Amino acid sequence: MREGYKVEAYRLYTGHAVPVVMKEEGDEEKKYMKIENPQIIIICDKCLKDEKVIEALEKFEVPPDA
Repeated sequence: MREGYKVEAYRLYTGHAVPVVMKEEGDEEKKYMKIENPQIIIICDKCLKDEKVIEALEKFEVPPDA
């Protein structure tokens, strides 16, 4: 049995997001954002810890040296 694991990369989904509201009988409305035409970005764990990369991702820009 394994005692642990190591994450080497993350898969991020991005794209144009549109609001969606769902409601089933007796339930309250559930609101979320749906990504249309998703684009997948693979990023390594070391890059995800880099301040410049984090800032770029938060601004929806291409990270430096990508």
